[in-house]
Amino acid sequence: MRLLSSLFIVLCLVFLGFLQPALAVNIGSEVVVPAARRGMGKNGAIWHTAVDILNPGHDDVHVTLDWLVRDQANPNPLSLDAGSIAPGETMVLDDVLLDFGIEAGAGAIRVHADGDVMVNGAVLNTGDDLEYGQSFEGIPVGSAIAAGSTTHVVGLARNDDYRTNVYLVEAAGHDATATVELLDMLGAVVGTKVYELGANEPVLEDVAALGGPDVFAYAALQIFVDEGSVIVGASRINEGSGDPLTLASWWQCGDGGGHDAHWGYCCGMSPAEWGYLGEENALCKDGFAQSPIDISSCGAVAAELPELTFAYGAGVDLDTSNNGHAVVASVASGDGTLTIGDDQYELLQFHFHTGSETFLDGQDFPIEMHMVHVDGEGNLAVVGVFFEIGEGGHSELADIFSALPAHAGDVGHVEGFDLNSLIPGGRTYRFTGSLTTPPCSEGVAWNVYATPLQLTQEEVDAFIHIFSGEEFPDGNRRPVQPLNGRVVQTEAN
Repeated sequence: MRLLSSLFIVLCLVFLGFLQPALAVNIGSEVVVPAARRGMGKNGAIWHTAVDILNPGHDDVHVTLDWLVRDQANPNPLSLDAGSIAPGETMVLDDVLLDFGIEAGAGAIRVHADGDVMVNGAVLNTGDDLEYGQSFEGIPVGSAIAAGSTTHVVGLARNDDYRTNVYLVEAAGHDATATVELLDMLGAVVGTKVYELGANEPVLEDVAALGGPDVFAYAALQIFVDEGSVIVGASRINEGSGDPLTLASWWQCGDGGGHDAHWGYCCGMSPAEWGYLGEENALCKDGFAQSPIDISSCGAVAAELPELTFAYGAGVDLDTSNNGHAVVASVASGDGTLTIGDDQYELLQFHFHTGSETFLDGQDFPIEMHMVHVDGEGNLAVVGVFFEIGEGGHSELADIFSALPAHAGDVGHVEGFDLNSLIPGGRTYRFTGSLTTPPCSEGVAWNVYATPLQLTQEEVDAFIHIFSGEEFPDGNRRPVQPLNGRVVQTEAN
């Protein structure tokens, strides 16, 4: 093990950070090096794995490594206490499997740190006079491809000159399922395989396992994650020299926990960076009517407002899920409508944030619920409801909060739910705003009730437990946005 003072590396990172905050995608406190090996290989190769761990922060970080054995679940992996890394220094583990006491083996390495680190692994051949190898960038667990998301890998080949290996690693410590498709140059599916992975299970195998053509000069992979959270990639190996090449792929910025991809609540993908994560999210930084806001009850303008009329079902079935950003309860078409004046909206879903995204007179609440509605032209209306802690809780929501989908990709089902129980009644505050998540689209009609509903302390604690820690340093909420001259209205009576 060596520690390097990495002033040059740190300066490069600082420079890149000024260019675009989203470039910090490969920094995290839970990072996976998806392939590692020690021992004899083909054509006389002798492989070993080196791992470099950079501390880009301002405080010492302590690092522990887990060894994940290939082709098996690793619920209780072998661990290595690697020690501490000072700010700006790089820990170099020249032969990391030997540090674990492993003479020969293949798998992956998971790095745990009590602060953000940047990790790179290299599988190196020292079996002949010319050392060569393959670099595997450490991928933060939060950037893994989550259930419902897709990724691609390009540049595969299988012929006399090259072979290609596909690798996957389960990233969240739970079972995962991924479908890997082999695509030809025209995008047609020519091979496929479904991978069922156990906790922390790495897999690496020849692309021939997908059942595609025996020979091809170019192909791509399309990967669908059906359950759980997966890190995936491929490498192309020269049959003559044995020299491998990591192929180009993409992964989502912080979802992996897994959701609709490319944004999160920490680690270079936090709300402050959303506007830089693709042009489609530009409104997150450039918009002038953004949500959430801090409502001033004294500053709200009294007006004659149309009544909010709800036609909600009293015994509906709900499908609940954790999309990596929130717990969402989806409502079947026709089970709920909202009428505001001449405008009618259909209820799509409701979801929860902790703490509340909307503030009232400078104060937040433990949890806020957003009920999302859409009209026939695609216009959105959101009804916001605060929750405070009360001994009685909420009888209908108890079925949801007693079995919260705790991990990204987890799902549930509730029967006989009374949607009417979600409406507190009383005064509302109304304003024009936006979605509180990317792409931060504006033109949303916001209607926030002043009177909170109640959840028990245990229910609130259970929800906060899911959306806390390093991936959710301030919960799953966006900070308050400026009003920029907007008027908040409330009922005149």
